[in-house]
Amino acid sequence: MRLLLAAVAAAIVVLLPAPPASAEWVWWEAENPAATNFPRDTWISAKTFDATRNDILSGGDWLTGGGKAGAQPMFARYALSVKGGDYVFWARKFWKHGPFRWRFDSAPWRTCGGDVGLADSVDIRQWVCVNWVCLGDVKLAPGNHAFEIQLLAKPGEDTNSAFDCFLLTTDAFAPRGKFKPDERSGKAEPGWWAFEPPADTFGKAELDLRSLNEKSAGESGFVKRAGDAFALGSGKPVRFWAVNVGGDVVRLGNAPHRYIARRLAKVGVNLVRIHSGVFDASSPDPKIIDAAYLDALHHFISELKAEGIYVELSFYYPVWFDIKPTYGFPGYSSIENKTPFAIHMFDPRMQDIYRTWARALLTTKNPYTGLPLGQDPAVAIVEIVNEDSYLFWSFNEKNVPRAQMAELEKLFGAWLVKKYGTLDAAAAAWRTGLRPGDAPKEGRMEVLQAWFMTGDGAARSGLRARSADQLRFLVENQRAFYEETARFFRKDLGVKPLITCSNWITADARVLDGLERWTYTAGDIIDQHGYFEGEHKGAHTGWAVERGDTFKDRAGVLEPGALPLHVDRVDGFPHTMSESGWPNPNRFKAEFPFLASACASTSGLNGIFFFAVGDVGWESSEKKFPCACPTIMGQFPALALMYRRGDMKLPRVVHRDSLRLDDLFAFKGSPAFDPLLYCLGPVVRSFDGAPHDMPPDANGLIDAGAKKLKNATGEMSWDWGRGVVAVNTPKSQGATGFLSKAGAVALGDVVIEAKNEFATIVVTALDDKPLAQSSRILIQAMTEERPYGWKTEGGKIIDLGGFPFNVRNIDATVTFKTRAPKTLTILDEQGYRRESHPAGAKVTLPPNAVYCIVE
Repeated sequence: MRLLLAAVAAAIVVLLPAPPASAEWVWWEAENPAATNFPRDTWISAKTFDATRNDILSGGDWLTGGGKAGAQPMFARYALSVKGGDYVFWARKFWKHGPFRWRFDSAPWRTCGGDVGLADSVDIRQWVCVNWVCLGDVKLAPGNHAFEIQLLAKPGEDTNSAFDCFLLTTDAFAPRGKFKPDERSGKAEPGWWAFEPPADTFGKAELDLRSLNEKSAGESGFVKRAGDAFALGSGKPVRFWAVNVGGDVVRLGNAPHRYIARRLAKVGVNLVRIHSGVFDASSPDPKIIDAAYLDALHHFISELKAEGIYVELSFYYPVWFDIKPTYGFPGYSSIENKTPFAIHMFDPRMQDIYRTWARALLTTKNPYTGLPLGQDPAVAIVEIVNEDSYLFWSFNEKNVPRAQMAELEKLFGAWLVKKYGTLDAAAAAWRTGLRPGDAPKEGRMEVLQAWFMTGDGAARSGLRARSADQLRFLVENQRAFYEETARFFRKDLGVKPLITCSNWITADARVLDGLERWTYTAGDIIDQHGYFEGEHKGAHTGWAVERGDTFKDRAGVLEPGALPLHVDRVDGFPHTMSESGWPNPNRFKAEFPFLASACASTSGLNGIFFFAVGDVGWESSEKKFPCACPTIMGQFPALALMYRRGDMKLPRVVHRDSLRLDDLFAFKGSPAFDPLLYCLGPVVRSFDGAPHDMPPDANGLIDAGAKKLKNATGEMSWDWGRGVVAVNTPKSQGATGFLSKAGAVALGDVVIEAKNEFATIVVTALDDKPLAQSSRILIQAMTEERPYGWKTEGGKIIDLGGFPFNVRNIDATVTFKTRAPKTLTILDEQGYRRESHPAGAKVTLPPNAVYCIVE
């Protein structure tokens, strides 16, 4: 063995010379081992790729496995020379395929399993991608070292795997495709510039919003419900500018956790919704908790807390929990779908499993903070269930098997007996007789699918009275589940954070949405989700963007009444939108953060959550649900500041619905009104049926003929004929949309002019003073983005392109009306000073910078 390592070291020194003395990282190519038994060619060898994808891999090649494992594990051995020190170790490989073990020298083996977190993703072809994974901390002495990997596949198991390169680094690392820490590609199409910042070192930046957050989240106590708003433990009002992350981010490891937390705080984020289950999906027992995941979750939350970022825990989504035969749920073998929609609300077995997860999540002590999550003031919100309801289309016989539905029908029968005395009396009251699925002798009455509870279904089925009883039964059952679960959290588990019930839509918004939100009043918060998407057709458009898909871009500035950012507030409750997004493909995404900030401020939304962060650094490819990309997270600083600071005053209530539950159960629904009212100010509903002071008339705020409106404070104006929205407050002023068509946008202190067809430009005071008095002002500009090499023809994707994202050159000016700036400082993509020079009243924005500061 000693001779073998010596030979390996001798061979590798020629291939991989030691880095320069100043380097703090070591990089080596996986396809150049000194010894290996990996096959020369496989089904995913680089030679099988389309020629346009050859430059995705470092060195143009990778080490690949395939076929069945033999008696000896597949291995590859390398040697390298290092300066020595404490490193973080990274590998770039093919998705989660090919679990392996690794070690340096004769250290104990360490494992990279199939559940490893993916720090980025770059597609090569359909079903083949390459991803960076963080493998943990390594301490190495100066000099030569041996490194080895071995696949964990047992004899006869598949060995599908691929490795591109490896990296040891003492510095922060944010993956950027194949590029080494000190490399930039500079690749940009004519008229565009390459957005590819290196990893952020978090030095002294000109633009850093970390100081907006507390030193430690929860330092003054738990987030509180203050009427229809949130307050910190100190009583200070707070709004949440938030993002979502999934299990992959949690599993990334300690170094990525620190980086992500600091990066999010820097751009203005003060809450992260962690959306992932805690059970071990590989176990035949669904009650078994994934201990490694729980430890990683604890560490991630400790890093967020240290950056003043609160957490919402979303730990149950039925889609994650495919029913296996070993789980003990009868009936699922008889239907194709294995997702347990709705059964958590009535099935004792599912409720027992759910409570086991909740107990482990909320009462296990976090070793990094010393507090269970249910007792940690850094946890602001605990969510009961994500996106499921009796009132959605998923409630039908294809998703709830007969054995499960029979149990629900017994509960319905008992409910009917309590109301009518007997089931025969119930049938007589309905005047429609028994249905084939009714079994009164067994105490069961058929529960009909969701359509029968819509306005259309109730009217056309001839079962209106029966459907009304079923609707009331199911809504009461759903609310009772939330009440009992909230009680379990509070009394049995001692949970102190706020509780939110769910966030789903219904099969008939006018008839059922009010009832859905009423069930959520069992908790502390009313929540919903909202996505704005153009037409997108293809094989996997629900979750992916692929070559060959067809699409149509869609601009929200042209459709003010259709935005998903509009909410019907429930009187007396804070309201959040825990998922929101402008899914790809859509070249008009630059409007999203602006509209999110302005519309949330107008409606009184207390938290807006962007979906979803999945990478350590900036995204490397076109994802369906983008967040860490130039047009969205690149615009966080100015717009998070505008929203969190409350630069836009909350308008008066512009519409109020005082609803009676009996009317809602009778399918009367919520009264129809002009959806443009959502753009004017808060729309509020209550369920007491009592008379309220009605809002003043909205006449004068909407000019439908001219296709223009102003919100009730006059601070937001919307011209949907031309597609332009402007915000004009003392501290923040800006515009988004088709700005070249708008011409000069004259606001209180500035005039914005852009030749770009579509852009967003915001001017905001960094010193919390009115712009007319501010001595330090941020100008933030964004146009359009697309991956380098992106190609379409007639609305069809021909090439997805790849790293880096390109941003269309900015062609705009900002003229200051009250005071002429003396200095213009151009910043890079991470907020660091690039260059400074004298400025005057009219500032020409640089074509290739998102941020400028004038002083």
